[in-house]
Order: sequence, then C-alpha cells, then structure tokens
Amino acid sequence: MDNVIEHVLDIPLLMSEVHRVAKKDAEITILKLHFASLSFWRGRAHMHHLSCFSMDHFDKKGVYHYLGGGFKVIKRRLFFGGIMGDMGRFLFILSPKQYEAKWCFIFRPSTLKFILTVIK
Repeated sequence: MDNVIEHVLDIPLLMSEVHRVAKKDAEITILKLHFASLSFWRGRAHMHHLSCFSMDHFDKKGVYHYLGGGFKVIKRRLFFGGIMGDMGRFLFILSPKQYEAKWCFIFRPSTLKFILTVIK
C-alpha cells in the first residue's frame, strides 16, 4: 500500500480486509508520510497521523477480536532527506521513541515504511 492508509477512514477495517484476502505469511508493505513530514501537512485528504509505532497495534494478540487474525511487524524504516536528515536518522537509530517524542518536528522525516507478515 503506497501512500493509501492515511487516506482511509477506517484503518482497522482496511487491515481486516487485507488480512482476509492475504495468504498466510504474506508480506504487506505499507508506505506513508510520517506525521512530522511537511508533505503530510500539505495534503488536505490526509486523515490519520501515524507514527513509527502505529502498526504495533496490529501486532498484538488482543486485537484479534475485530481483525480476525493478526500481523507481525517485521520491519519499520523512516526515511530522511538532506543534511538535517542525517541528524534525524542518527537520533532515530539511538531511540525511535525518543526521536518521535522530542526531535521529529526539528529533524523532520519524510516517508515511513512498514513491512508486516500476515499471521493466520
């Protein structure tokens, strides 16, 4: 899904449908703008502000009740550009949680990439 998920009104419903049609162990790639990206804020149709940890929700067994299954987050990657991006990349490597809590609006990222595996 390339820059789709932030435009969908009901993300759990979307993920439920992805899970339903995907084969066991299928890899799902999700690309989207990070919530701190300037491009994200320019798009009037962007409905959801997702972070590096947003897909963790679908990795929990406790959400099976409405997903009918689950996903495993295999990889998350944040892309940066320019010289300031080098500092952002460094801070993200040190601590993704601290980067998002304190630094993401100073050293702005661009795109966020998740790779999920379907668990059935």
